[in-house]
Amino acid sequence: MGVKEVLNYGKTIEELSRFKGLHEHRFLEPINEGKWSVKEIIGHLFYWDKFILETD
Repeated sequence: MGVKEVLNYGKTIEELSRFKGLHEHRFLEPINEGKWSVKEIIGHLFYWDKFILETD
């Protein structure tokens, strides 16, 4: 993993840390009708990143 990728992960962590103060019910409700919740989106990103790191 290069410097660029590490910096991108750092930016992602900063963005995701904004959700620390989010009330649980807001964290679990869909962001719009028929859409995923914040929790589901973050969970998807986690496993996608894990897949990329393991197959690279």
